[in-house]
Order: sequence, then structure tokens, then C-alpha cells
Amino acid sequence: ARHLPLSVSQVITPTLDFRKVGVTKSPDINMKTTGDKLRPWITGLAFLPPNTLIAIDRNNSALKTVDTTTNTVISQLTFSGTPWDIALLPGDQVAVTLPDEKRLQIISTKDGFSCLGSINVNGNCFGICSTNQNIVVSFYKPGKIQVMDLSGNVMHTLSTDDKGALLFTQPLKLTVSKGESGQVIYVSDYTTSRITKISMTGKLLSTYGHKNWNNLYGLICVGQGQLLVSNRYGSTVDVVSEDGKHIGTLLDRTHGIHYPCALCYCASQRTLYVNSNVHGKSESVSVFNVSN
Repeated sequence: ARHLPLSVSQVITPTLDFRKVGVTKSPDINMKTTGDKLRPWITGLAFLPPNTLIAIDRNNSALKTVDTTTNTVISQLTFSGTPWDIALLPGDQVAVTLPDEKRLQIISTKDGFSCLGSINVNGNCFGICSTNQNIVVSFYKPGKIQVMDLSGNVMHTLSTDDKGALLFTQPLKLTVSKGESGQVIYVSDYTTSRITKISMTGKLLSTYGHKNWNNLYGLICVGQGQLLVSNRYGSTVDVVSEDGKHIGTLLDRTHGIHYPCALCYCASQRTLYVNSNVHGKSESVSVFNVSN
């Protein structure tokens, strides 16, 4: 895989306070295609400017691309293994986690989607995010976080606290945000229903939860010191301050949200994409426009 010096900064210009935004629901995106053998289960989402939503369909072992101007699936790339999550990389590339095969698939997004190569990792890789210099991956059984360079060389690993206690049980999703002291990693743990904040060098900074959280899933940064997290069995998408002190609900069942999983936000279009999941099946992605 070629790594070109093209910025894909994860920092979003802080324009909206998600604690106060208005939400308008748009028509759902149907993710089912004629080649599907099973009903789709969308486990990962990413937005590729200017108008492409990339979705990981775990049930059909596929990467699907959606034209957001028409909200229709326009292409599909099938994997030999079962994918889970996706992250944008520098140089018109994305990386997809393949937990069962213990590798990251590198894909070119230029002139169509095509496989470039892969990076072998030492465990069942699930969540993934990236910066201009690093790839951050979460693992399950055992739970751990690894910070790698863009070639896959492991720089830092975090699995326990200073007392040797395990920090993660089932860390399915993670995101990177730029704070006052530099970039930090946030990890959502499905089993413990907690968010853990760590430094890029693998140092534990804080961990927090909420009494209403019941199995955390998708996790993204949306700017202005805010995170969005999928509270799966609470059937909400919650707004969380980066220090965990302020937590409120953005979406719930009244918005048609049931067991939310993957999340994706396009700041330029002020559009939030949410995938709900019922018994491993999720044929559509919900679309919400947010405004002041």
C-alpha cells in the first residue's frame, strides 16, 4: 500500500452544539443489493468527501458505497473474510478490519474501489480509526488497543491499568479527537458499557459510564468537545462531553432508532448516519439532518 502525504484529519470544525441541535429525519438508505445472500448487517460507516458513504456489510462480507446525492448503493466490493469496521487513510485509501483473518485490508478509493494489500495483526481486530500518521485498532479476546504506524508496525499497546487490571472486555469501536494536550483516543466497550480515554502513547487518562447505558457500540467525535455514542439496548444515540461529565440523548425510539450500531457524521453537510440492528439484521441506514 502506498501512503501519500494527503491529509485526512479527523478533527471536525466545531460548528454545532449537539446538546441543542434540531434533528430532521430524511428517507432511509436501503443497503440491500441484488447480489446479497443474506440480509445486510452494517457494522461500520465512513464518509468520503464529497458525496460517498462507505458501509461495511458484515453479513454479506462486503464494502458498499452509497451516492449520498441519491442515497443509493452504487458499488460493492466483496471480501474473502468477514469485515467489521472501516477508517479513512491518507493517500486515497481506506483500511477495513477482518477479525477472523487477523488482518487489515487496504483499499484504494481512487477511480473505484480496489484491494491494494493487507497488514497482518496479532489478534482479532475490530474497531479502527486513523490520524495522518497512525492507525489505531481495538482487539477482542483479549481486549486491547494498539497504535500502529501506517505500515502496521505496533508502537504502543494498552490492555491493563497501572495495577494490572484489564481495561477492556469487548472494545468494538474507537475514535480519535484532538484535545488541548494533543490527540487522544476514545474507546467504547460493548460489555462494560463504558468509554475509556487514552493517549496516543497508550496511557490511560480516564474511564466513565452512565446508569442508562446498556451495551455501547458506535463512537464518533463531532467537534466542540463532543462525542456521539450508540447505546444499543437503550435504543438511544447519546451526546457525551469528552470528559464524560455531561451526557444527554440526541436520538431515541421516537426518531425510529432501535438498537443503534454504526455511526457516521458529515460536518460539511451536517448529516448524521445511523444504522440500527435487530438480531443481526439491518437493511437500512437512517439519515438525520442536524441544525442549530
